[in-house]
Amino acid sequence: MTVFNFGSINIDHVYQVERFVRPGETLASQAYRRVLGGKGANQSIALARAGASVRHVGAIGQDDHWITQELAALGVDISAIRTVTGVSGHA
Repeated sequence: MTVFNFGSINIDHVYQVERFVRPGETLASQAYRRVLGGKGANQSIALARAGASVRHVGAIGQDDHWITQELAALGVDISAIRTVTGVSGHA
């Protein structure tokens, strides 16, 4: 049985900082990571990691096929992900 999951797919930008920034302050980040995000994509990844056969249904922008490469590498069927005009969601 295959689980069809309909949901958002985003690129999350994660910055590691020494501490929380204070009002009016600027901190340099110590590290940066780009990771998959979006509630729907996160659910599909969790299902795949738990051993389920999962097909994600959603859309990404034409800017970055890294998303589908990562999802496929994590065991998510990407055959129902469509590429649309514009950019993918970022958070």
